Amino acid sequence: MNIAEIKQFDAVEAIKLGFGPIGPPLMSVYLYILDGLVIDTGQRHMQKTLIQLLDGKELHRILLTHHHEDHSGNAAALQRRYHIDACGHPLTAQKMAAGFPILPYQRLAWGKSEPLALQPLGSAVESDRFRLVPVHTPGHSRDHTVFWENTRGWLFAGDLYLGQPMKTSMTRLIP
Repeated sequence: MNIAEIKQFDAVEAIKLGFGPIGPPLMSVYLYILDGLVIDTGQRHMQKTLIQLLDGKELHRILLTHHHEDHSGNAAALQRRYHIDACGHPLTAQKMAAGFPILPYQRLAWGKSEPLALQPLGSAVESDRFRLVPVHTPGHSRDHTVFWENTRGWLFAGDLYLGQPMKTSMTRLIP
C-alpha cells in the first residue's frame, strides 16, 4: 500500500510519500516545492508516483538536505526529466557522486539513490520570491543542511527529531 498526498501551506507545497512493500508504510517521507525549488526528492520506490504528481509543474532547481536515500532517491530522475541543477552541501555532493552503501532494510523501505553530480549551494538559493539560506547542521548525518527562509520564518529541515514520542529507532551513525 502506497501513500501520496499533497498539502498546501501558504506558498509551500508539501508532498507526502509512503511506500509499503507489504501493507501500509512504516514511515512517510516529505518533500517540498517552493516557487520552483524542490527541497528533497523522496524515496526511489515512489518515483513513478512522484513524477505523475509533478507533471506540468515548472521546476527550477533541486536542493538536498542530505544524501540519505529517503531524501535523495529521485534527484537524478528529476534532474534528467526537468533539465535542472541539483544542489547540496559538499559532503552531500561527495556521497551522491560516488554512491553510498545502504543496508538491506533501507533498500526494501526506500530504494537506492542513483549517483549524481551536485552543484554547490553558495551562501543563498534564490527563486523569484524567496531566498533560502543553507545552514550546515551535522548531527543526523555529517552533511545535513537546513534551508532558512528568514522573511517568512520557514525552516526546511530534512530530518528533525523533535516531538512526542521522540523517534530514535531509525537514527544511524554515518561514517
